[in-house]
Amino acid sequence: MIELYLFVDPTCSDCAESERTIARLSKQLPCKTSYRIIPIMNLSVISGNKEAHSQLLPYKLILDYKAALFQGAKKGRKFLFALQRDILEKNMTYCDSLVYSIAKQVKLDMDMFKEDRRSKLTESTFKSDQKTISEMNISNHGNLVIFDCDSADNGLLIDKVDYHELFEICSHIIQKESQELDDKIKQTSNLRVL
Repeated sequence: MIELYLFVDPTCSDCAESERTIARLSKQLPCKTSYRIIPIMNLSVISGNKEAHSQLLPYKLILDYKAALFQGAKKGRKFLFALQRDILEKNMTYCDSLVYSIAKQVKLDMDMFKEDRRSKLTESTFKSDQKTISEMNISNHGNLVIFDCDSADNGLLIDKVDYHELFEICSHIIQKESQELDDKIKQTSNLRVL
C-alpha cells in the first residue's frame, strides 16, 4: 500500500491542481493507495496578529474542510474541491452561504457540519495537522510525501507534483513490492496449495 500526504494552501490554484493530480493518480495505480490532503499555513496569522480579514480566509476554509472530513474522507475532499473551484475558478467570495450551499451539494449532514465548523475538536485536528507538518519538516505548500507502507524505508519528499513523475515513482515502489513478495514465496517452496 502507498500513502500520499499532500501539503496544501487551500487558497492556492497550483495546490488545487496538485490535489486533482493526486486524486487521479490514486485511482489509476494498480495497488491500494490512500492519500491525505493536509492544509498548511503560517500559524502567526491566527495566533494574535490582527491582520486583514483576507489572511484569515485560509484558516476558516481549513476549519470548514476539517469539519467536512468528520463525515468521511471522500465527502471532505469533494467539499474542499468544490469550495476551491468556486473561490479560485469562479471568483466567488468565501461566505457562510457559499459554504452551506457546497455542504448541501456534497450531501453533508448540515446540522452536524454547522456544529463542527467552529468546534474545539475541529481546531484540535487543525493543530494536529500543523504538528505533522512540523514533524515531517515540510517547508512549502505543494510538498508531497510518499510512504511505502509495506517497507521500513523512510518517506520520500517531493517538492513539485507532476503526474508522470509520480506515476513512475509509485510504479517503481509497486514493482519492488511485487519482487519482494515473489522472493518470499520462493523461500517457502515447501508449502503446497490444497
